[in-house]
Amino acid sequence: MQRELDGVIDAAAPAAGLSLVSVEPVPGSSALLVLVSAPVASAAEITVLEQQLQNASGFLRAAVAGVTHRTRVAHLRFRVVPDMS
Repeated sequence: MQRELDGVIDAAAPAAGLSLVSVEPVPGSSALLVLVSAPVASAAEITVLEQQLQNASGFLRAAVAGVTHRTRVAHLRFRVVPDMS
């Protein structure tokens, strides 16, 4: 799943320079937590990126389903962290 998401994550916020860090199951849920790093400085920018990703989650799930030939893909939750490199 991580490889497939890595291939489509830039479509959600193309100018943001996002990098996929990890994809982990959310305990007690059927969702996946997608951790993404971005070269942003402020908490406000991070909040905007998280909202953009959440708004694009349907598109991202459909893209992953198409690549993996699955009919169902887990719900996605996003957390953006500043790029520390």
